[in-house]
Amino acid sequence: MTEITECVRKIILANQVNKNEHADRKQAAGMLSEVRASLVVIRGMLTLGWGMKFISHGAFMILTTQLDSVEKQITRWHGWFLSDDFAGNAKKTALS
Repeated sequence: MTEITECVRKIILANQVNKNEHADRKQAAGMLSEVRASLVVIRGMLTLGWGMKFISHGAFMILTTQLDSVEKQITRWHGWFLSDDFAGNAKKTALS
């Protein structure tokens, strides 16, 4: 549960950075990298719980499917923070 709470905390903090500042975007990307690593740990814990019969097969499938969706979104968001599409290109477009 602590791992999940930390993921939520880091996602909220990443969302609150100044998205127009490169250093802040880099910091947010770092937080999201940590979230991605935590999601791997969470997946491992779910797999262990399923293997030990603490989690039913149906619940395991639902949880891992939802986890897949979260991982994909975090990966896209991480890439967005590392790109210049939202800051640099907006300025270039305005100047054109």
